[in-house]
Amino acid sequence: MAEDITARAAADVPASKGAGAVLVTAPARAAGLGIASLVLATACAASLAVGALDVPLGEVVAAFTAHDDSDAHIVVTELRVPRTEIGLLVGGALGAAG
Repeated sequence: MAEDITARAAADVPASKGAGAVLVTAPARAAGLGIASLVLATACAASLAVGALDVPLGEVVAAFTAHDDSDAHIVVTELRVPRTEIGLLVGGALGAAG
C-alpha cells in the first residue's frame, strides 16, 4: 500500500525542463559554483571599494598589504571589511534557513 502511494506521488511530479531545470551533471554544477563564486568575489570587491569615499581597488589591496594611517586605509579596514563580513554571514544564514 505504501509503495503504491510512493509510486503514484513520483509519477505525478513532472520532469522539470526549461527555466526551473536543476543542474544535474557534475560539470554543470561545477560551472554554476564557479560563476556564483566569481559573482560573490566581485560583490565583495565592490563592497570594499564603493561608498561615500570611493577607494580604487589598488588602494583596497594596499590597505591589507601595506597599511598606513591614510583615510582610505582606515575606511577600508575599520568600516568596510566588517560591513562586508556581516553581509556575508547574514546572507549565508538566510540561505541556510531557506
